[in-house]
Amino acid sequence: MNKKLKVVITSLIIILAGGFIVGNKVIYSLKNEDTIKKYAEEYKVDPKLMAAIINNESGFREFTDYTKDGKNGLIQVRDYTAADWAKKMNLSDFQDKDILKTDLSIKMEAWYLSNSYNKQNSEDAIKSWVVRNVKEGNELDNQEIEGRVNQITKEFKGYKLFHPFLGK
Repeated sequence: MNKKLKVVITSLIIILAGGFIVGNKVIYSLKNEDTIKKYAEEYKVDPKLMAAIINNESGFREFTDYTKDGKNGLIQVRDYTAADWAKKMNLSDFQDKDILKTDLSIKMEAWYLSNSYNKQNSEDAIKSWVVRNVKEGNELDNQEIEGRVNQITKEFKGYKLFHPFLGK
């Protein structure tokens, strides 16, 4: 093999490896992997979908400030939504600020997705997720819903590509 071809092949390998590392560690970062896996298994939800939603909602940033009537926590859920989910999950000691707790936030996400998740069609679960915080009189229009569904679907594909060993 001549020297130029070796340089080209080596360069391509370096570029591809660099692209994978950027995709895996920067664009499609993954924190709280053990917690995501635990609740994905418990609630039979795709952990890559859970990671995609968390990345889309908060970029895996853990928030410490609670905002009444605002979106809170890792999964950016409004207090009335979190309270409703907690009641349905039989979490009798739930307080609004508890949504800031990473473990509980991920557990609630898994629980919610398990109730709206069709293993053959993740788009239904994604669409349900997008409108989870909507109250009557505060609806999203179809274009907003479609845009958010497309964003999360793109992230989901990215997690499938860059985190193939995450599960499912």
